[in-house]
Amino acid sequence: MLTIAFAVANAAGNKASQEIDVTYWTDVQSLFSVSFMQYDISVLRAILRLSRHRRTVDQASLVLRVEGDDANVRGALRRLESQGLIVRSADTTRLTMMGLAVGLASRAHAHKCRASLRTRKAA
Repeated sequence: MLTIAFAVANAAGNKASQEIDVTYWTDVQSLFSVSFMQYDISVLRAILRLSRHRRTVDQASLVLRVEGDDANVRGALRRLESQGLIVRSADTTRLTMMGLAVGLASRAHAHKCRASLRTRKAA
């Protein structure tokens, strides 16, 4: 289990810390499920990139940024919404605070993995 902690400030400027527990599956998993989890993280990170650049996050823009088709992106969006990581409306998709935290944590993890690969190749 991984615990992600972050601080939230309300409109009055009061800060409150919040923790999110992310539960991993057991080590007995099917490859099919793992590929779905990785695809969902890719979609979540694409939403994060688009949001940071203040671009509209719609299904067409996500299909351009992740490998797959409309059906795969729709399925990933449904799973992310059911986990409370995104909020969808008729025309756009937004990250929740939990989605932002998971997206940033997965981004940091990816950077660490790339750095360790570079170090191994250099050695």
